[in-house]
Amino acid sequence: MKRYLFVIVALFLSLTIYAQDWIYVDETDDMTFYVSPSVRKTNSNYVAHEKCVPKNLIAERERLVNSMEDTNFYRYAYYIVTELVDIDIYRLKSLSFVYYDDNGDVIDSWNCKDDDWHYSKPGTIIESFCKSVEYLVNGDKTPSYTLPKTTMKPVKRKYNNPLKNKVVTKGKYIKK
Repeated sequence: MKRYLFVIVALFLSLTIYAQDWIYVDETDDMTFYVSPSVRKTNSNYVAHEKCVPKNLIAERERLVNSMEDTNFYRYAYYIVTELVDIDIYRLKSLSFVYYDDNGDVIDSWNCKDDDWHYSKPGTIIESFCKSVEYLVNGDKTPSYTLPKTTMKPVKRKYNNPLKNKVVTKGKYIKK
């Protein structure tokens, strides 16, 4: 009996650990963005998953219910975008969106068949996401870093290594 209980607890813990495997990328006034460390190569590009968590959940739910005309979005907690990323010139294309509630159940999803490439500008979320994917691909698969915090507006920066003085500890970044 103890053996079965141990197996069940070990299985539960492994699923919980896997579910929390997101790396902080950046944030705006409205959203916090994460990347999954499981990036895969397709031809010359990479497929990556981006998790977007709203900071003001009530306002975001109202906005979605009004724009989508679907009351299921009152249960919305976050969404995950599957992106096709070109790390050579920092551009990405959205492939699909999946909206989840607090329990991780799917509320809605759709594929983006006709989405165009979105090119990054300095200091944008697209740049931060592309750089994160680039470091996941070229570096360690379980990195302990994050990119500098940016805004949605382009900003001038002076640095050689964006990851030099910052590391991630359980989803939060601290100075080295």
